[in-house]
Amino acid sequence: MNLTNIDRLLGRAAMLVCAMFYKTVIRVCSACFLSCVDGISRIALAAGSRMSKPWASAQRLIAFSRCFPSTAAICLAALLGVCLPQASAEELSIDLSTENAAQDWILLDKTASLENGELVLDGRKEMSRAFYQPAEWGDVTLRAKFLVEPQAKGVLACGFVVRAADAATYYYVHFDRAQAILVRSDASVSWNEIKRVSGLNKPAGSWHDAQLECTGQTLKVSLNGKLLFEAKDATLKRGRVGFYAGQGKAHVKDVVVSGTAHKTTGEFKIPPKPYVYVCTDAGAGGYEAFPDVCRLSDGRLMSVFYAGYGHVSLPNEQLPKG
Repeated sequence: MNLTNIDRLLGRAAMLVCAMFYKTVIRVCSACFLSCVDGISRIALAAGSRMSKPWASAQRLIAFSRCFPSTAAICLAALLGVCLPQASAEELSIDLSTENAAQDWILLDKTASLENGELVLDGRKEMSRAFYQPAEWGDVTLRAKFLVEPQAKGVLACGFVVRAADAATYYYVHFDRAQAILVRSDASVSWNEIKRVSGLNKPAGSWHDAQLECTGQTLKVSLNGKLLFEAKDATLKRGRVGFYAGQGKAHVKDVVVSGTAHKTTGEFKIPPKPYVYVCTDAGAGGYEAFPDVCRLSDGRLMSVFYAGYGHVSLPNEQLPKG
């Protein structure tokens, strides 16, 4: 007997097993359904004199169910499938403590790692990023706990990322020392600000529970169980989730992703950066911003920029001039 005949026999055997299983399930459903029908019929006979018209219809249905129990059971199952509320979205708890957990993450920078069941992102010198590799989501809720180690300099930012089409295109919420800023990044501009809130009480060195929810074009940002704000943006449709740290060292744990997951099919692209660093730390805290550039007569570019330890660098003990 050749392999082709064996394959055909195995296929027929599988079909026979499936048919027997299906027939058994229908019989069980039919028996259960008939038990319910018998109970209803007794009630119908007792109440028939008072509710003749409604129960006459019910009795016709009962008679049909007894004659064709399998068909009636299937119809009931279909009706329940339509009438009952749909199951809630999938919820994925990402285990960071397994031996091969790192294989599920795209660690874009050498400063990103998994240690002791935590995602550790050391963004003290430059941004440290990690994206979850196996799946992507459209409507999604990304929830996790994060802690940023205390230090005098830097904005101490931890970011939550959703709908990442590639390493440059995504939505993110930027949690820094006292703010939550919702931003859209693309290949040309990494900071397209959507909305922000300031004055948050989120001290460094403590764990905070944060959430970024994206449903349709509505994005919601929550911190420690409180909704901070919501905003709308319809630019991005679907992508991976991830985290980053900027000007601080962040720890992330208890990562939960809710929504319908889709298996990723293509490579996660990392577009080249369209810039070079002129200065990463001018000695006042590592926060360089607000550049102005002019071209000199000999063709060189001269840049003037702000240097400090944060967005607004007030005098402190380490930097008395701010």
